[in-house]
Amino acid sequence: MTTPDNPLEDYFRGVDISSAPQHTDGNDLSRQSLTTFAYHAGFGSSLRSRASVRMHGGAVRKNSVAVKRATKILSILQDAITAVAASLRGSKGSRGKFPEVVRQLTELTFTPHTVPGSVIFELVAQDPADVLPGQTDPLIQMADLVDLSAQSFLELANAAAAGIQSGEGDVLAQLRELGPRVARNILKLSAAIIDEDIELDISWNESVGPTHSGKISRATAEGLRNLIKENKIDADIIDLHGTLITVSDVRNIDLRMSTGDVVSMSIEPDLREPLDSLFRTRVVIRAEETIHTIGSGEERRTYRALSITPEREEPEGDEQS
Repeated sequence: MTTPDNPLEDYFRGVDISSAPQHTDGNDLSRQSLTTFAYHAGFGSSLRSRASVRMHGGAVRKNSVAVKRATKILSILQDAITAVAASLRGSKGSRGKFPEVVRQLTELTFTPHTVPGSVIFELVAQDPADVLPGQTDPLIQMADLVDLSAQSFLELANAAAAGIQSGEGDVLAQLRELGPRVARNILKLSAAIIDEDIELDISWNESVGPTHSGKISRATAEGLRNLIKENKIDADIIDLHGTLITVSDVRNIDLRMSTGDVVSMSIEPDLREPLDSLFRTRVVIRAEETIHTIGSGEERRTYRALSITPEREEPEGDEQS
């Protein structure tokens, strides 16, 4: 009988650990152990995922920040986390409401405290057992959706911070993959960071798993804003069905929907030539739809025609697809 040179290596040979979570320090491993124990001991998910959001910058004075400034940024940050979660679940477009279960699973509550020169908000995620009654294990199905969303959001923030110096290809690819709704919320968050003169340091602690962290400085926010605007990542491509009621060589074209609403849109010069033959006929216009948020928080939609074709048959259901 022979004894292996390395008994532990021989024992673990062939064991698949590819799905095991990675830990950045002992605290991560301790948190997972305590949470798993609490759940199986019948105490429920006593340790929830949580984030530490440190606000600092010109608007933070003597360990305080104006309520309107802080709540504006936290509200947009909440929307961004929910938008990323919806995208991960397949809902990438700007239209429609967030799926209710996604909204509930990503809803955060907060408690503020201060350190010299900063205000820190502790954001706490919902207990998946409360949102998804009947689950028998906290680690399956959508229980970790908020963690996946926060991780993707912070990966995007870190890629953007690095992209300021090293190029924007990875950031652009990530934004396009997440879709226009996420891009629009990232654009709003970037604008708020710039306008309110507040920068963010975020640390996300999973209830079961590692810690993720990232920063959004003014420079990062400016880079994200410019990248999204220049590449129109926040725009949806949709099909509009209706009757073309205005054609012109210089001004916008108008499309009357069956609801009676009129949609006005810009159009490229090379698409204007065949318009006369389509006047007063039903057409399908493939358009780029962009949602703008104005100062009061109200949203305004603008459209740019990409193609116009005669409608061959009556559309079924909604006139927008």
